[in-house]
Amino acid sequence: PQKPRRFLNREQRELEELPAEIETLETEQENIAMELGNPDSHKQDPTFSPKAQLRLKEIEDALVRKYERWEELELLKKELSF
Repeated sequence: PQKPRRFLNREQRELEELPAEIETLETEQENIAMELGNPDSHKQDPTFSPKAQLRLKEIEDALVRKYERWEELELLKKELSF
């Protein structure tokens, strides 16, 4: 007979680390948005805006993946705790 699957240590660690990872990305997102609103940023580096827009898109994609993974791990933890 197969042992029932349990919530793995690495999954628990990942679940515990996700909030800090999300917070870091959200802080970076806020900082970039503030810099985009600063006209001096564009004067100092004409390529800043396109690079910043690209990075914002990367952050947005990463946040979506991390929130989805967080939800997935929470559901898995609940299912396996019964």
